[in-house]
Amino acid sequence: MSITVFKDHLALEMKQTSILWKLSATLCIFMGLFGSDVDVLNVLMADFFDDPIKKDSIWLNVESNTADHYVLGSMFSSWRFPKKIRELVIVGTEGSFIWEDEKLSINKSNYSKIDGIDDFGNIDNKLNLNESDTRILLPSKSNLELELDDFITGNKISINLVDVWKIISTIKQEVK
Repeated sequence: MSITVFKDHLALEMKQTSILWKLSATLCIFMGLFGSDVDVLNVLMADFFDDPIKKDSIWLNVESNTADHYVLGSMFSSWRFPKKIRELVIVGTEGSFIWEDEKLSINKSNYSKIDGIDDFGNIDNKLNLNESDTRILLPSKSNLELELDDFITGNKISINLVDVWKIISTIKQEVK
């Protein structure tokens, strides 16, 4: 399974804020879904603006590898983009979940094993292409209402902020 997260922001007024801190919320989501056993595979940070803006773009690849699952995470965030985009794509063996802003959908394109080459040139794998996404209706509650519901019912995602801090510290060391 792989997960791809795009978090693009234009916020030129964020001159004193590292883009790494903006990506920390995405790390929390990843760790909430797949556990806190996360390794940083590689990271690249870029500074396309003149000082005093800190690093403005980050590309991050992480993995969660346990006995139950292997998940590869690919994340990107930047202050440079002229449009705010929030997109989360989770690719599994039977299809993909796509979350764009407040819209959630599923695309059931997948691969199956074959002997030979499929119409797209894939060797020993056939692409079963589904060109349309099926929309999944989300509750009409606000984020605050959903958080209150979870607080009242005791449903919590167990994310240890110390584990998130360790990942961020690892990223900072790799960038140096």
